[in-house]
Amino acid sequence: MDRFIFILIIMIFSCQTSIAKIIDPTKPPAGELSNIKNKKNITQNKQVLSAIFIKNNIKQAIIDSRLYKEGDNYNEKKIISIQKNKVVLESNSKTSELLLIKPIKKTNYKKK
Repeated sequence: MDRFIFILIIMIFSCQTSIAKIIDPTKPPAGELSNIKNKKNITQNKQVLSAIFIKNNIKQAIIDSRLYKEGDNYNEKKIISIQKNKVVLESNSKTSELLLIKPIKKTNYKKK
């Protein structure tokens, strides 16, 4: 009986340590900052462009968990352009860009 309890305890602890190492396969690459060339700028300014939506000439972007459209103001900067993988900001006649982390590439995969 003691041997059974001992084995059961070892199994429970080994499962908990292996569960902690599991990486969420559904986590989008947007959550990873390791692949960004401008990682330093993003972490310092804390400006995170999460998504861009373009449909029927309506352009919207999610920056720092808030929805913006062209012409809106963000952190004392005006959003002058929203494109398929970047947002262009203007402040004091200077422009800057927020880039999506990794643009999605279309493939030529054909179903058989």
